Amino acid sequence: MNQQKQVLQRVNEELGITTKKKAVRVQQQISSAVMKTVQEFYKLDAISWQAPGKRDTKVVNENGVKVKYQKRHLLLTIREVYELFMEQYPSKKTHCLFVIPLNDFEMK
Repeated sequence: MNQQKQVLQRVNEELGITTKKKAVRVQQQISSAVMKTVQEFYKLDAISWQAPGKRDTKVVNENGVKVKYQKRHLLLTIREVYELFMEQYPSKKTHCLFVIPLNDFEMK
């Protein structure tokens, strides 16, 4: 099946028949200042709590140096956190940062 598709694509290119091109996605660039503001906002005690135990740490390799960070857990939903952030910082446009799961978002 895959070979048939490749043959058809090659024939189409030779004959000049155009096919649908994939849309190019453009991602918004987020400044480091906004990223740092969001990270600091997530660290507020009203937003998240720090896990107390020794086992509740995450080791991150930064430039060849291992650094331990204490895990944090959200007290609110991401939507509620976003609404609170927009109340405090109405000029910042950060809608895409709050969609990122916290496991992927470095809570430093």
